[in-house]
Amino acid sequence: MAKQPIRILIVEDCPEDREMYKRFLKQDVLHRYVVFEAETGRQGCELIAREQPHCVLLDYLLPDLNGLQILSQLNEDAGSLGLPAVVMLTSHGSESLVAAALRSGALDYLSKATLTRDELLESIRRTVARTKDVQRRKRRHEKAQQDLKDTKDKLHAAGEIQRTMLPKRPPQIAGLDIGAGCLPAEATGGDFYDFIAMRDGSIGLVMGDVVGHGLGPALFASETRAYLRAFSRTMSGPGAILVATNELLYDDTEGERFVTLFFGILDPLSRSLRFSGAGHRAFLLAADGNVTRIDSHQPPLGLSPDFIHNTERELFLRPGDLFFLMTDGITESACPETGQPLPERMFGETRALEFLQNNRCKPAGNLVSELFDYVHQYTGQSAHDDDMTVMIVKVLREGV
Repeated sequence: MAKQPIRILIVEDCPEDREMYKRFLKQDVLHRYVVFEAETGRQGCELIAREQPHCVLLDYLLPDLNGLQILSQLNEDAGSLGLPAVVMLTSHGSESLVAAALRSGALDYLSKATLTRDELLESIRRTVARTKDVQRRKRRHEKAQQDLKDTKDKLHAAGEIQRTMLPKRPPQIAGLDIGAGCLPAEATGGDFYDFIAMRDGSIGLVMGDVVGHGLGPALFASETRAYLRAFSRTMSGPGAILVATNELLYDDTEGERFVTLFFGILDPLSRSLRFSGAGHRAFLLAADGNVTRIDSHQPPLGLSPDFIHNTERELFLRPGDLFFLMTDGITESACPETGQPLPERMFGETRALEFLQNNRCKPAGNLVSELFDYVHQYTGQSAHDDDMTVMIVKVLREGV
């Protein structure tokens, strides 16, 4: 493909000088040129706006304006890509004039008295190449800025969709006080929770934490939630539901993403909680003050089709008990660097459990929001590095 010609504007009131520049250009065997001419500064500014030359050979002394005045006008009129390559030419000048021209946007300054063909052609090639490089970088920067804006808009839209998928309110069940909340670290997050109405009237309690945060984990979280809801329509055991969900998640990602998950089924009448976990710990704060950490004996979902088994356990919630789920965005939030090792700066499980013990008389919804506030207070930051999600189920005492 033939190279596009270089568009040259000669702004020069001396016909002999214009002819010399054009003669030099015709002697260039490597490039083709399209030449425009102007005899005054105002004509030159008009042609720059209309013809958009690659390079302007600008005489310093013109009948109406001098070169610095023209550069000032061009800077005012410059679009997003800036000035063309301007080469200032003059019959006389000083070092201060050269410096002023270069500060004003000229890329080179040549003396007519000693000008040679090779000097002019080299100056044109060098300044045009530099200007094109600057313009390319500006275009790439503008495109990157637009892509960033588009990505942020998409993330915001995805975040809005994801937030609409979270339960609007906890289920209202006599004798129980349930609260939950999720604070994504970004516009979208990998944490989620859910309350699923089972066929027999029980309530499915779900908490998941996809590795990472952002758009990819958010999509994986939404996919996991959808599978759990679909299988809950046809299956009644939490272990079987996790097995089926794991198989589909692995088929979708082949182990590239995984999610820690707790799935429990709470009978509102008997207060029995049948549950199965996949790499996600739960906690029971009994009415007598004892704390039981309920560990999962299985790895997260999505790693392998063979890692998750149809196993489940059961516990009974009694009046005054508090059942608690959280993601590691709570426990791994850390205060700023103080010279201590990272584990010692983390919020940790113990602080979360002590907070709940000391405030367990408060409504579940208040405990959720105040725990978030406590984490932010501890870290000294309003932002957080990982998604934070909490679910609390309190069994009310008789008469409460």
